[in-house]
Amino acid sequence: MHFMKLLYANYFLRNMDSDKAECQIFVKGPGDTLSETQKLWIDTLASVGIQVEVCFVKLWKGEDVFLET
Repeated sequence: MHFMKLLYANYFLRNMDSDKAECQIFVKGPGDTLSETQKLWIDTLASVGIQVEVCFVKLWKGEDVFLET
């Protein structure tokens, strides 16, 4: 079960008319990176035409300054 959790995206955008997944979104927090398994899964999804996005979250210090992670 833990292995499967690594593969699933954090968010899915779905076409409500066709009930088809339009985009899968992975979110990575500060200092977090994609695992090799996630990279392989992303490549697999893309190879069958599913759009994948990875969002990297950064800590905001304010006034156009990001905290170092």
